[in-house]
Formats: sequence, structure tokens, C-alpha cells
Amino acid sequence: FDEIARTLTTAIDGWARPPGPSHEEADYPVPPAEAFAPVPDEPTESPGVPPAPANAWDDSLLNRLPIGLAVQQDGGIVFLNDTLLAWLALEDLAAFTRAGGFGSLLTRDTPEEPLCLRTLSGPSPVDVRLIKCDWHGKPAVIHVLRLAESAVAPRSRHLPVQAEGTSSTLDLFAFPILVVDRSGSIQQANGAAAELCGFPANELRGEPFTLAFATESQAEAVSLLDAAIATDSAPESRHLSARSRDGVQQQVEVTLARMPGEGHLYSIALRLVGDGGPLHGTPVPEPLFPDPASPSDQALSHFVRRVSHGVRSPLNGILGFVESVRASAFGPVGNSRYSRHAEAAAAAAQQLLATLEDIEALAHPAAAEAVEVCTLVTVVASAVEHALPAIRRRRQVLRNDCATELTVRMNREVLAFLVRSVLEEAIRATPTAGQIMVSAQIMEATGGDKRVGVLIRDGGPSLTEPQIAQALSPFQAARASDRFSSSGRPFRLARLAAVLKANGGELRLRRGVDSGMLCELCLPL
Repeated sequence: FDEIARTLTTAIDGWARPPGPSHEEADYPVPPAEAFAPVPDEPTESPGVPPAPANAWDDSLLNRLPIGLAVQQDGGIVFLNDTLLAWLALEDLAAFTRAGGFGSLLTRDTPEEPLCLRTLSGPSPVDVRLIKCDWHGKPAVIHVLRLAESAVAPRSRHLPVQAEGTSSTLDLFAFPILVVDRSGSIQQANGAAAELCGFPANELRGEPFTLAFATESQAEAVSLLDAAIATDSAPESRHLSARSRDGVQQQVEVTLARMPGEGHLYSIALRLVGDGGPLHGTPVPEPLFPDPASPSDQALSHFVRRVSHGVRSPLNGILGFVESVRASAFGPVGNSRYSRHAEAAAAAAQQLLATLEDIEALAHPAAAEAVEVCTLVTVVASAVEHALPAIRRRRQVLRNDCATELTVRMNREVLAFLVRSVLEEAIRATPTAGQIMVSAQIMEATGGDKRVGVLIRDGGPSLTEPQIAQALSPFQAARASDRFSSSGRPFRLARLAAVLKANGGELRLRRGVDSGMLCELCLPL
């Protein structure tokens, strides 16, 4: 706001003035502007060229600013920009004078409370600054007003007043509806949309409409709005992922259409796929762990989602600052120790993001639908090829002994994720010049069924039997000094075990004789 005020002052100081001394050089009272007018018999304009208006572009510039401006000169208000008039729902300066001016429109009950402006939607706190400068060559005081809350957004003077009642009409619909402008800012939201986003409807004004969508669907939602702006086509619908306030993602049908009579406003309706009704919370799956102490109620699952979402928002801001220091985005860093600390902070933030991802996956594990016959040697070879750069940097030795004839029935992407993740854990734990062995064989699962087992043995620290049970269960207490907690991945093995169990497999850990650990992935045939 201070930058806007300084820029405004500089712009006003640069406006054209009549010839003559400025008010800083003149002795008050300042002579009228007519005293500095040119002599009639000494024309200053070229013949045949009409003189340009003294302030032809100034008003249009000030009317586009998102702040309210009022110019006080010779003891009275001589100019109000369109933004301030729109806030007050007044037509012109004469209507402002009839309303009593700032004496009636600016109120404050007690000296401790902020000033409030009587806007169209009620009293709104404002921040008022006074700037002394010239206006048309004469001393003036500029009143700069900024709404202290985003609850009352600047309204266009061309928007009909009847649009204020739109939100009450939208509340009749049980599914979320957002009214956005061309920039994607929310102008109206019904009660269902406020419930989805987790904010009151008035606080959603001015926020980006992508707030209601999951991260992977935000780009497609923006492209849907861009397509509607570029063409005057009929309403278009797409299936996207919506993210509720408790972190649950759901597939919704998004319909975007231009609002009739409002060329710059668009309505966005979200309906749950397969159900024409409102968005509902998805049921929590059955607990994946046989631990009797593990909570299985839906409230805990929602709590985990809310905690993860609440941590990610400030963490992204901190990580953005750290990245700007690392990249010297705003200039060189004076001390190299700042850069080293920024590197450590970035690594810690990435570990925290990975932990949050593991916790979210534990809260809602799901089985993949597309099951196919996969050749195990191909999947393992792809994971090994992905890990080769890290293996070479650590000068480690990897021995791959997988039979070519073994196949499993499983989703290919899930299988590749599991093998690659376990192999990455083995590489991190194995010291420099250590050895990692990967093999596959037919083995028996816990229930006695025949399974295909992928065995990955590393040379890292060994675990005791209680530590293995703690690593596979997220609800058991574990020491912060164990192999996974000390490396910033306390829930990684528990997440992999949950994903594998949801897809019909089993993950088992075995300790080495002196050191190391053996991880067994029991996969369905």
C-alpha cells in the first residue's frame, strides 16, 4: 500500500502545471491561476491546433485504481474517482455532497476502533492516508482510502445493484456454484460452495476459483475458463477433481457458462459424478492394519487430512522464500552461510512434504482398478535403470537376479511405484561402496498362498523385531533415532505396506545377520 501511495504521489507531481512558481516557492496565499495565464497578444499555441485538455488522461487513470481517491482543495472535495463512488453507491460528486461528505460517510464509535466507510454492503473498515501535493497547479490534499478487509470487494460501476441478491438465489441450489469474472476471481458463492471451500461466502470474494479444485485439476479448470472467454460457445462440462475443506478429493462434473446479461461474469457449477445431488464426504475404508489400537473412525481420517492441508499452506510460503534465497532471486546473498542454511532448510521442507504425502496416503489407501499381467523382470529393470545415477554417485554395487518367466497380476503403475520406492530406500540406507541385491522367487504368503516375491537386500543399519513392527504400523510409538525416523521418512514403509495390502499383496521386513535389512514384496500371481 505504501508503494501505491508513493507511486501515486510521483505521478501527480509529474502532471502538467501552468507556468509560474510552485506552491513551495510562492508566499501564501497563492495567487489564482489566472495570474499566470499568457498575455492575449502573445499566443503560445500554434494556429489551427486546438489546445489539449489540461487533465485529459488523469481522471481515467485514477478511475482504474483499486483504491478510493478524494481530492480536497480550497476547503472542499473537488474530485472523487469511480472506485470510491462505486463503494458508496453514489453517482457523482453532487450526490456525495448531498450525502454529507466524509463527515457522514466516515464513522467511528470509539477512538480505539478503526474508521468505517458506509459502503453499499454496510460499514466497512478502511485505512485512510493523506498526501499533500498539487492538483491542477494548486495545493491540494489527496485522501487515499483502502478497504481494510477483503470482505467488500471493489465493485464495477456498471454492475447492476440487483446482483447483490444473486447469492441468496444461488443458495437455493444444493450443489456448489461460483460466479467468477474473466480473471478467475470469485465474485459470488452460494452456501454449498462455501461449505466445500471451508470459508464464509463473503471471504471467498476476490479469491481464485481454483481454490475449490485439487492441485492436478487446477490447470484444466483454468483452461476451461479461458476457452469460455475466447469463444461464445454453449456451456461446456468436464470431469475434474474437487478438494473439500477436509482434504477429501472427489470426481465432479464442472459446468461453466457465461451468465446472461453479464458478459464479464461466468457461473461454475460442481456436481458429484454419478450423483446429481450435493457433494458428500467419501466413506473411510476399513483399517488396513490388524493393530487393535489403531483408530478407524472417520473423524480421525478427516483430522489427518485437515492437519496435512493446514501444514502445507504455510510450508509452501516458507519454501518459496527459501528457494528465492537459494537462487538469489532478489539480488546476491551477502554471506555464503545464508546459502548453506537455505540448502538445509529446503531439504528439511522437502522431507516434511514427503512425510505429509505418506500420511495422506495412509489415511485413504485405495486399490487400483486396472489390473493386468505384468512381467516382473521388466518392472524391476525399469526401477534399476531409474536408480542407476544415484548408485553410481555413491559407488555402490547392485546385483539383479530376477527370473524372466515370473509374472504377476497387478496394476503396472502401482507395482512400479512399490519396487522403485523400496529400491530408493535401500540406496539411501546403504553406505558408500556398499552392496544391494535384488532377486525374485516363488514364495508363500502369511496365509499359505503362493505368491511371487521381490526381495531387496541392502547394507544399511539393521532393525530389531520391535522396530520392524513399529516401521510397518503408523499407530505404534517409535524412537526418533531409528533408521527411518532419523532420515525424515518415519511413515514411508507403513505407506508402502498399506498400498501393497490394498492391492492384494503383503510387505515383510527381515533383519540381517550383522547389518542390513531384507524387504520382501509378496505379489499376487
